[in-house]
Amino acid sequence: MQNTFGEIIRQARQKKGYSQKELAEEIGIDFTSLSRMESNTAHYTPKESTIRALAVNLSLDSEELIFLAGRIPQKDSELLKSLKIYPDWTHQASDF
Repeated sequence: MQNTFGEIIRQARQKKGYSQKELAEEIGIDFTSLSRMESNTAHYTPKESTIRALAVNLSLDSEELIFLAGRIPQKDSELLKSLKIYPDWTHQASDF
């Protein structure tokens, strides 16, 4: 069984010895947001910059995390747009 975005974040955070509050402060988000991400109960997809900050602080692959979170990396979404194969439903959460 493959781990979810939240499970990977939680496992890596615990392995690094961070509390949720410490990691959240380090990347500039509220610890309740991190808690929701870890429990897969967030009602939104985290921003790419947040995912990349998590990856850096937890020594994880940022591209893998971005895809696991259900996002298309900005560089890839721009390529898809330029090729005119970017479906309407794949817009970035930051477009809202």
